[in-house]
Amino acid sequence: MKRYLLTAGLVGLLGGCASHSARDSLNIQDPTVLQAGFDAQQGMAAGAPTKEWLDQYGHMDAGTMLPRLQERWNALGPKDNSYARAKAQCWIDTTKDERAKHNQWGFVQEAMGEADRLITGMESGKDNSRDNTKLRTAAIIRPDLWKQLRSDERSVKDEDDCGQVERILACQEVELMHAGHDAWRRSFDAAESRANKVKQTLDGVTSTVRSCSAKKTGGADVARAVSIKHFKVDALFRFNSGDEAGLLPEGRAELDRYSRELGGKVSSIDRVEVIGYTDRLGGPAYNQSLSNRRAETVERYLQKQLATPLPITHRGEGASNPMVSCTDRNRDALIKCLAPNRRVDVHVYSAE
Repeated sequence: MKRYLLTAGLVGLLGGCASHSARDSLNIQDPTVLQAGFDAQQGMAAGAPTKEWLDQYGHMDAGTMLPRLQERWNALGPKDNSYARAKAQCWIDTTKDERAKHNQWGFVQEAMGEADRLITGMESGKDNSRDNTKLRTAAIIRPDLWKQLRSDERSVKDEDDCGQVERILACQEVELMHAGHDAWRRSFDAAESRANKVKQTLDGVTSTVRSCSAKKTGGADVARAVSIKHFKVDALFRFNSGDEAGLLPEGRAELDRYSRELGGKVSSIDRVEVIGYTDRLGGPAYNQSLSNRRAETVERYLQKQLATPLPITHRGEGASNPMVSCTDRNRDALIKCLAPNRRVDVHVYSAE
C-alpha cells in the first residue's frame, strides 16, 4: 500500500511547472489543487489517503478485479439500463487506460470502485447511475461542462429514441472526472485537453439533445419530410475518414449529382437535414464524433455546390437507428454485413 502514499508535497512540486493558462481554463473548484511547491497542503483536504480510503480501496488489485468486472458487465445483457451500463464500461475502460500508464495515485482503484458500484446496482435492480462518488484523486473542474451535462441528461432521459446520446453523455461524465484526476495530480495541460474533448463531444450532440427536448415538451416539427437520400459511407469516405480530404472520387461524384438534383427544386424546399450514422463497432464517443464529422462534411460539400443556398443543418447519431442487425463472428464478415449502418442520410423537408 506504500505505493499510494505519495505526498501532496511531491504533487505540488510537479505542479510548479504546469501551464498556468491551462490551469486557469479549468476553473478548478478545490483551492488545494491550485497550490504548488512547498506551500501545497499535505493533509486530507489535499487528497492524502485516509484510513477510511485505505479500508475501502486498499485491497483492490486490478489484475484480478478488472477481468471480473468485465465478466459481470458482459453478463448484464444489452437491455439493462443503457445509461448505467455505458457508464460502467467507461469506468472499466478508464481503469485499463490508467493502469497501462502505471498510475500509482489510487485513481485506478477508485475507477474500479465506481464500475463495481454501478454494476452491483444493475445486478440488484437499483439504478444509482446518476450519482457520482466524490473521489479522493479527482478535483471538480469545468462547472460549466457539468451544468451542460446535467441539462442534456434531463432532456434525453427516458426518451426511447435518445438512448445512444444518453450513453454518450454517461461516458462524458466519466471523462470529465478523468480530467479532474489529471488536474488533481497537477497535469493541467492533460486535464485541459481531456476537458476540451468533452466539450467537443457535447457540442456534437447538441442538435440531437434539442430534438429529444422537443419531444419531452410536446413540440412537433410542422415541416414534412418528402424525401430521404441514403449515402453509403463506404462509397463516400476512405476508411475511418470524416473530413473532405477523405472523400473518395466516386463519393464526390455522387454528391455532385445530388447537389444538382437539390438545386433543381430549391423553391419547394423548406430545409435540409444531414444525419450521419456509424456501425456499432467502436466506442460511443468515437462513433458519435465520426458520424458528426461525416455529416458536417456532406453538409458543407452540398452547400458549396449549390448556386442558391439552402438552410442545411447536420448532426451525428453514432450507432443509433441501425438498418441491419448482424451476428457474424468473423470480423471481416461482420464489417461487411454492417455496411448499411454506416451511412449519411439527407432529409429534405417541403416548404408547404
